[in-house]
Amino acid sequence: MEKFFNVAGPCNPADHYMLPATERLPDVMRLIRHKQYFAIHAARQSGKTTLMQGLVRDINASGERVALYFTVESVMAYPDPHDGIAKIVEGMRSDLLFDPLFGELVRDPNAPIPQLLPQPPDLGVKAFLTMLATKAGKPLVVFFDEVDGLTEGTAVTFLRELRNGYITREKIPFPASVAICGMMDIRDMKAKVRPHSDTLGSKSPFNVIAEDFTLRNFTKEEVERLYAQHTAATGQVFEPGALDLVWEYTQGQPWLVNALARECVEKIHNGDYSAPITAEDIATAKETIIRRDPIHLFYLFDMMKHPRIEPFFRDAISGKALNSENDVEAFNFFKALGLFCKDGTKWFFSNPIYAASWERRSGR
Repeated sequence: MEKFFNVAGPCNPADHYMLPATERLPDVMRLIRHKQYFAIHAARQSGKTTLMQGLVRDINASGERVALYFTVESVMAYPDPHDGIAKIVEGMRSDLLFDPLFGELVRDPNAPIPQLLPQPPDLGVKAFLTMLATKAGKPLVVFFDEVDGLTEGTAVTFLRELRNGYITREKIPFPASVAICGMMDIRDMKAKVRPHSDTLGSKSPFNVIAEDFTLRNFTKEEVERLYAQHTAATGQVFEPGALDLVWEYTQGQPWLVNALARECVEKIHNGDYSAPITAEDIATAKETIIRRDPIHLFYLFDMMKHPRIEPFFRDAISGKALNSENDVEAFNFFKALGLFCKDGTKWFFSNPIYAASWERRSGR
């Protein structure tokens, strides 16, 4: 099957050019082998979901462990844990309906799933994961995506249940390793679930997190290796000047790296693999992408219009030092978006495409 550069959703090795799942986080498997809980954070569309789903494939293929991926994105609108925890369990159940190992269990009307939903909210997720760990028959590894989108009581209850399952797992079956993933790092997630003077107290879930990983952008060498997959498959080369310009324009941001290649291969050359990709092609692709204003760019700058985010954005583009004390949660969200990099107290656009997109929007 012909592969292509993906710009819509997570990548999979059957359809898309992509790099190995663990390459940007080489220590993840060590933590999984050691039965650790950990967090992963990265900016939007930088490969978090691709990474986790790739890890699930790799872990399951090894046969030593069982791995599952869930997203709690749909639960963001449910701050009350009585609703939110039930929605998380319902989502996990739905995701497993056709799973070869767990499907029959979650479809069984006599399984304890129907009884989980009306239970107190501090039991739902833990009980469900205990059931899955029991069924797995091997160490169970679970990845939870978009966790930083959970709010208020649902966020606190969810994380407390993970901690409670962790500390009792020698007596009660529970996942051997759990990863929580989102845009925010673990310290900023703490601030989100601890508004003002409120605290999670002695039941804080964060003291069981062994490490908090940042999923970095591609290196220049990784960009070249990704593009080389297309060359190996089709014979179409990226000239050295083109590769240099891709790096200059994107600084390795994964979505932008894929978008430039896709624009050149599929639009500028219209699938004619006999023509090399030149620096001029990359420059044209950059301008086209900025002019087209794809969802990736639109979302980043649209978020800057939010009344809680805009003050930080205005200060950043004017070169002012930012003060998180004004609004900790808004500041942390702004920091997590990936639109800017930080140098001391100053902030600047993460790459020239973001900078040029802002210039176009502001009419400069």
